Amino acid sequence: VIENQLEKTDHDHLGKLITYLANIDEARIAIWITPWPRAEHITAINWLNEATDGDFYLVKLEAVRIGDSPPAPIMTLVVEPSEEVRSVREVVKKEKNEKHELRYRFWTMLKERAEKKVTLHANITPKISNNYELCAGAGITGVSICYELYSDATSVELKLHRSDREENSRMLKKLLSFKDEIEHAFGASLSWNEMEFFIRCSVTTEKLTLGGWQDEEKWEEIIDATVDMMIRFHTALQPYIDQLD
Repeated sequence: VIENQLEKTDHDHLGKLITYLANIDEARIAIWITPWPRAEHITAINWLNEATDGDFYLVKLEAVRIGDSPPAPIMTLVVEPSEEVRSVREVVKKEKNEKHELRYRFWTMLKERAEKKVTLHANITPKISNNYELCAGAGITGVSICYELYSDATSVELKLHRSDREENSRMLKKLLSFKDEIEHAFGASLSWNEMEFFIRCSVTTEKLTLGGWQDEEKWEEIIDATVDMMIRFHTALQPYIDQLD
């Protein structure tokens, strides 16, 4: 992708350069040609080279005349991706791919072992987020029961996530009126979270600290304990979830 500009660099042309690179299939190199590269855009192009998989170049275009000769263009390379940056990017990319593969295999094993005991999350695909989670509907709109996965722990969560925060708060308060019965049935205390700056509310278990997706040698133990926690959690909550509507 080549973006030509005859004025000082501006945010509009930077945005176009990134947009074209992101939307044109197989484009991996972006070249921005301008007579006046501004300092903030030199910084931005350097940052893009470090933070993305694209190769970004900033080229300064000038004209020169020697004596009575015709004017000729001179192009000066202001910013380019260094070999060091490329090497670091490859290492980071490889590490991310390895972590993704490890977490994917963890979820595959969890689903297989869980489905032998409970069908709640059968045919559900894990959602990719900062951590991974696997959520199934709890039988009414805007209520889900989820496995939460971390690098060093697992947990189970009930999400109350209707679009109306007041509705989510109402449901949490309704469940809280049965707090003692639910926690007794579950066999442990739970966290009841009315999140001040979020629309959703939640009920969560304490993190199970046997390990997480990075502890491959302990996966069977971790998964069995997490699935058992899910069964107890679901069994304790479902009778009261059914009363929410």
